[in-house]
Amino acid sequence: MTRHFVAIGPAQRKCGVVAANYREFLKKCRKKFNLKKHEAIIVTLDDRTEVDKEYFRVLVNGTKLFISKAKDFETVDYIHQLASFLHACLDRQPQLHNKVMSYLQDPISSKQAATLLEVIAKNTYDSIAQTSKDNDPEWFKELDTRFKTKEAVMRNSAETRMRSYLQHTEGELLAKNLPPDSPQKNAILFFKEKLHKSKYNASYFDRSAVLETERLCDSLWNI
Repeated sequence: MTRHFVAIGPAQRKCGVVAANYREFLKKCRKKFNLKKHEAIIVTLDDRTEVDKEYFRVLVNGTKLFISKAKDFETVDYIHQLASFLHACLDRQPQLHNKVMSYLQDPISSKQAATLLEVIAKNTYDSIAQTSKDNDPEWFKELDTRFKTKEAVMRNSAETRMRSYLQHTEGELLAKNLPPDSPQKNAILFFKEKLHKSKYNASYFDRSAVLETERLCDSLWNI
């Protein structure tokens, strides 16, 4: 099926391209944008989603496609962007702490101090220390009604996450048909056994866990 596209080349030059398939589209783009045959090119949408032969088949008429030389195409490094953001947050932590403390030391008539104290007052230690749903119903709002204690909520949350991480990892590593004794399958089996033995780390955030090694947090839940 012949379709028409708006192709945008390396120099942001726009051209209309009519093509019946991906191969024909690439051939015409090379000619229109003077790209040599030996130069690898990448086709993307405007959000930098890469378009391959299969994806090209489902594109609609008029789709804008960006043509880049492979050597000039840079994938957005989200990991480093996130790391930079978290690093900036950590760098600001001391300043935020000092600012909060200064507000608390202001006269009670101070607007900032009054607002901060009001927020703190909403999380009273009396309600934080409570465990059951009957004693602290506000804490359980919008949660599954089957949960009767805070410990049950936290255990379920931790276990569900660990199972999800394992399932996602297994799907990524075992996406291809691998031999039974492959390193990937052995690694998955190892972690499955470890997680099963630890009950999927369900007690990580359970303050009622008996052994300290079973939990990561001893603080009261103030959320």
